Amino acid sequence: MQNQELLSAIVDWMNKITFLKYHTNFKEYVDGTLFIQILNHINTDHFGSIFHVLENQSYIDNWALNMSRLKLIVDKLTDYTHKQLDLNVMEIAKDKNETQILKLFGIICQVFIISMFLANFIE
Repeated sequence: MQNQELLSAIVDWMNKITFLKYHTNFKEYVDGTLFIQILNHINTDHFGSIFHVLENQSYIDNWALNMSRLKLIVDKLTDYTHKQLDLNVMEIAKDKNETQILKLFGIICQVFIISMFLANFIE
């Protein structure tokens, strides 16, 4: 199954990153600890304060705690992404600012990469 090969490849890739906790299969990511470790590494100032305590706690068998943790991850990631984008549409429309246009283009590329219409954009 091609999907299983992708999941296995992701686990192998993540296990090569030395600062991440070792996982044996993709479903172990449901507790969010891998995502917390990655986000803490990207920006400790933004993610570290809340995630530091959660990083070493695993709730693989408790779906309610996993859901709560994953919601927190998504909320913090959304907040971080919004701050990092710092997209200024006035500079795009009025000044034709290339840096701002590239930021917008990057966002749109991310959206179509995860969309079900990816095949329409890639030959």
